[in-house]
Amino acid sequence: MLPDISAITRHRRPRWRLRLSVFGASALVLLVACAPGNSNSPTSIKPGGKVTVASWQEQDSLLSCNITAASTHACAYINPAMEGLLTVKANQDPLPNNPKVSDYWVPELAVEVPTLENGGVKTSGDKMDVTWKLRHGVKWHDGVPFTSKDVKATFEFWWLKYRDKNPTPLVSTSGWDQVESVETPDDYTAIVHFHIVYAAYLTLGTGPYGILPDHLLQQVWAKTGNITTDKVTVNIPGGYNGSDTLDKVMVGTGPFMFKEWVTGDHLTLTRNPHWWGGGGRPYLNEIRVKFDTDANQELNELRTNAIDMGLDLRPSLLPPLSRLSDVTTVTILSIWSTRSSRM
Repeated sequence: MLPDISAITRHRRPRWRLRLSVFGASALVLLVACAPGNSNSPTSIKPGGKVTVASWQEQDSLLSCNITAASTHACAYINPAMEGLLTVKANQDPLPNNPKVSDYWVPELAVEVPTLENGGVKTSGDKMDVTWKLRHGVKWHDGVPFTSKDVKATFEFWWLKYRDKNPTPLVSTSGWDQVESVETPDDYTAIVHFHIVYAAYLTLGTGPYGILPDHLLQQVWAKTGNITTDKVTVNIPGGYNGSDTLDKVMVGTGPFMFKEWVTGDHLTLTRNPHWWGGGGRPYLNEIRVKFDTDANQELNELRTNAIDMGLDLRPSLLPPLSRLSDVTTVTILSIWSTRSSRM
């Protein structure tokens, strides 16, 4: 039997399109401008428009979201565009009585959460195999189909190709180093073979930057193998076109696509009209991240309605905002909560 994972984090994915402020690396607060009517009702949502998000700590690298470092700001930039095999269940989604670890996760690029009960996880002695069944019809933002090759390439990137000699400076290889190999019997099945019975197997390949595009990694591996220095050529219809390193440009499968990063000014994500989530989503046409000089500038912009969302405001700055009549404070956990697919 699999050992349990001791710490489980639950996240809320906001449905709002209004004025928000987010603070903290582990605990985040959304300050949501109130509006008449039920903003959660599909009939009250008008497609279109854009949201401007302020970030007072412009990042040097998009990969600072859990690949080369762990940055709240970087994760906010990439979260609307990048996806993983699974994501964490939203707070408002129901849980069964006596939930298991797997009950806290929902499929994203996978179609089910692999467990012992559904046959997705099998153990033999001290070893373990995890079978990922993948979603059909998903495409990367540049139009290349998402397949099991991408899952295999991601595991190779973290450990299997270079092991402890990876030229990319990784924040951690913990867990990835327990993988023995990855098998891809077809385009929509990836079987991960572990050296051990690894309890936290659901955390590998999940969340933002969970899965990386094989076709771009191949470009990097043809050079030095360092995704922070080796440039790739990217062509996103309606988005970015050019050559740069993967710490300056992103190609994902999410509801928004990377368009541009103007250092010192802004970063822009545009709506992905071919997102697999469908249903008319995402509703917004654009997310613009505006780079501020400090948190006080961000605070002033919230006061004057110059921005729709403020990122990473400290608790000491909350009292002035609490005096605004159109602001409500909601506490959530983790930057994963800024998922924008419902916006």
